[in-house]
Amino acid sequence: MNIQIGNRYQHTSPPYHLWQVEHVTADPEGLPHARMTRVDFPRESRTICADMIENVRFYRRVDRIPVQPVDKQPPGSMLHMLSGLFA
Repeated sequence: MNIQIGNRYQHTSPPYHLWQVEHVTADPEGLPHARMTRVDFPRESRTICADMIENVRFYRRVDRIPVQPVDKQPPGSMLHMLSGLFA
């Protein structure tokens, strides 16, 4: 298991939330789990099995916060609104 506190993982399917590992533990059967907090909404956290986090079908590790291109930003987002100023 390569999951460590501070690692960041992103969903591999929409909505592509970015999560940061806050705590690593094991369940009663000894299976490793990570308590992760959503980077853009820290009040949301989940405990996920390490096997699922390391499965590339569900999550990918990121070393920095990914930024979507401006044309992919949702309408009404700050980047989407600012892009109209420079078009």
